[in-house]
Amino acid sequence: MERIRARHTYFNYMHSVLLRRVSQQLPRWKFRQLAGDEVPRIRFPSKVYYARSKGAAMRVLKRLPNLSDVAVLTVDGLRGRDAIEVPYRPPETAPAVEVRDFGFNHLVLEVRAERECLLYYADGYDRFWTARVNGRRRKVYRANLVHKAVWIPPGRSRVRFEYNPWPARWPFWASLWFGACYVFWSIRPMRRPRRRGGGGRAVAGVADAPHD
Repeated sequence: MERIRARHTYFNYMHSVLLRRVSQQLPRWKFRQLAGDEVPRIRFPSKVYYARSKGAAMRVLKRLPNLSDVAVLTVDGLRGRDAIEVPYRPPETAPAVEVRDFGFNHLVLEVRAERECLLYYADGYDRFWTARVNGRRRKVYRANLVHKAVWIPPGRSRVRFEYNPWPARWPFWASLWFGACYVFWSIRPMRRPRRRGGGGRAVAGVADAPHD
């Protein structure tokens, strides 16, 4: 439970820093469309863009008039223009979504879609989020700078998001290791120092030597 809280605290801190940076660069009404309380947690955008960097994604978000039905995905290594619109045709019928499990660091969904679509999860992005679709690892994209998204194949799919930040675990294991070392060195038996000199031992030939 302590590890879960540590991961959740680390994630909340990083997400709050990211939200503050984005809110300083976007108009307030656009930021509400992006990360307001009325934004659905799970949705399927009708327009998708690829941006080569976070700066390019911000320029696209500033240029678009409406962010409620758009996903700008940051893709490393995109060549050519700063951003391109993906030739994507969203499903005519909204995919059915059912939440199977939810926790601090994971989300399990059952999704039924008539064609390939982008599942947009309006929850904070971090590079330690992973996704598995039908048991296979899928790339988790940074969507609109602050959220995450993953491509879903047509048909019925089981989607699992999981958060596992290994930097948040290092302090726990390091403190545990140092504590164990401290206990070991505290309770181990101390060696007795060796006596120097003759002490109670007699030197051969000295006791029997004649005296004047």
